[in-house]
Amino acid sequence: MRHFAIVLAATTMLSGGQALAQSSASSASDDAATRPPVATGAPHGADQSPAFEGQTRAPQPAADVAVTTEIVADDLPKLWSMEFLADGRMLVAAKDGAMHIVGTDGTVGEALAGVPEVDARGQGGLLDIALAPDFADNRTIFFSFSEPREGGVNGTSVATAEMRTDDAGSGTLENVRVIFQQTPGYAGTKHFGSRLAFAPNGVVCRRV
Repeated sequence: MRHFAIVLAATTMLSGGQALAQSSASSASDDAATRPPVATGAPHGADQSPAFEGQTRAPQPAADVAVTTEIVADDLPKLWSMEFLADGRMLVAAKDGAMHIVGTDGTVGEALAGVPEVDARGQGGLLDIALAPDFADNRTIFFSFSEPREGGVNGTSVATAEMRTDDAGSGTLENVRVIFQQTPGYAGTKHFGSRLAFAPNGVVCRRV
């Protein structure tokens, strides 16, 4: 099995092999105006053109960011998302459908029980996790996943559950309930991608 890890940066990223924590510092670089844009390739379609100047040619930042890393855990499955708990531990979600608690000392707990089946083919899998705004009171989490359905089709779904764990990181999801299903489903393995965020009124939203 290919193993991946957690990288903590100015934004959260995933990298291969080890779980890493980092500190960053900007280094001097060429002025953004003199640097080539991030994307320089030709359009995917020969008849396509931007709606406005610069639409598909975002500039690079004026300064690069240097990253320093520290290993905090190793031998993790292919991770797609994570959340920090109040005590400093991490709840991580793996593409193949597993959730784990990573301790502050880097100890990786057993996979949590109760996670529903996911279709992990292609770009599918357990996609994102989000702690409810009132997680401290009710232990509620939300997660999105590619859900296998009857008739050989699938689709992106969002579920909610109560997470119960012990100090060793073992635990289970209880009262799992699907609250959103992409319809209609389709027989494919691409474009399930999603991120979860909360609207100002506390309603969970799926971003694509």
